[in-house]
Amino acid sequence: MLLAGVLALVLALTGCSRSPAERLAQVRTLVERQDQAGAMVAVKALLQERPDFADARLMLGQLLLDRGEAAAAEIELRRALELRLPADSVLPVLARALLQARQGAKLVAQYGGANLASPPAQAAFKTALAEAHAGLGDAEAARSSLAQALAAEGHIRLNGRRVDRAHQKIAVGDILVIPLGQGVTVIELLAYPTRRGPAPEAQSCYRVLDAAGTLPIAAANLPDAATEDPQP
Repeated sequence: MLLAGVLALVLALTGCSRSPAERLAQVRTLVERQDQAGAMVAVKALLQERPDFADARLMLGQLLLDRGEAAAAEIELRRALELRLPADSVLPVLARALLQARQGAKLVAQYGGANLASPPAQAAFKTALAEAHAGLGDAEAARSSLAQALAAEGHIRLNGRRVDRAHQKIAVGDILVIPLGQGVTVIELLAYPTRRGPAPEAQSCYRVLDAAGTLPIAAANLPDAATEDPQP
């Protein structure tokens, strides 16, 4: 066992003088040092004394998921939700646990309509949801979830400004910048689509503005470009 693991065990046994929050901070330090075993010992000891500590349940769920124990992780993460830990903290991790356990149908059935307030949490959650939909053969739902993830990540531009939600209102004549692969495509909206029809019908609603079809802008550079965008 690593020295940090031994220290974690000692701290777990002598941690009564420390607050639960301080002890959880020690667990996070062990995780940062990549001592998963020591972190597991410490967080389990903490939960033995404080079984209702929601943040510790989340930490245990994350540790179990990292070890590939998806079913056990799901139990802890659901317990964290029951203890009223915010969904923004729990659902992205729970979604990964359900995917790892090949429970995509359960993810879609129980949380398919959920939306999270935090953009990073929304992006991670909707990406997992898109993977679940794709695994179930629902390409349309997968595309919709992926679009929401892209919007939450700020990778879509509307008239030069970052879009942070998929339900942003748009108008005919608006210019959209959309990431595709390792580049972006710039389009102008010509008409509102009246339904989810075949590709030619959808393509008639917009025109591509860059002559090559895809601008040679690497996706990795999009965040840098975003800092130069004018803000409202």
